[in-house]
Amino acid sequence: MTNHKKPIIFFTILIISLTNFSPKLIVCKECKGPSITPTTITITNNLSPKQYMSVACQSLDDYTGVHIIWHPQWYYFRVVPGSISGISTQYFCQITWDHKNIIGAMFYNDNRDVLRCCGNVTWVATKDGMLGLSTHSKAPPITFPWGYQNLI
Repeated sequence: MTNHKKPIIFFTILIISLTNFSPKLIVCKECKGPSITPTTITITNNLSPKQYMSVACQSLDDYTGVHIIWHPQWYYFRVVPGSISGISTQYFCQITWDHKNIIGAMFYNDNRDVLRCCGNVTWVATKDGMLGLSTHSKAPPITFPWGYQNLI
């Protein structure tokens, strides 16, 4: 192989590699557009009056801190879907109330939530656990009962 063909082969391999790892836009069928804007995750306290809960969420590279949410208030934060960068975004949250009722679970996952929620992921705390509502599809709610732990 002559030396002038080596750069051509190198750049061809580079272009193929970049094409395979390029960002992907996930199209949300319900909201009729790509999911390129930040997603809002809202966690609402619908426990009994005068009852508070604490919420702490974390992704691979972000920590929201601990937040106290009194009934009937809510806490929200925004994330950029990983489908833009090509890396799936996941947020794990720990929610505690009454110092004994704890849930630790995945509250946001691009692959699960982009088509279910289309930019608005809504969670509601009830006496039975957490309900993840589907805001833009007919999918059933996701439920995490109090005591559920799955942080892996």
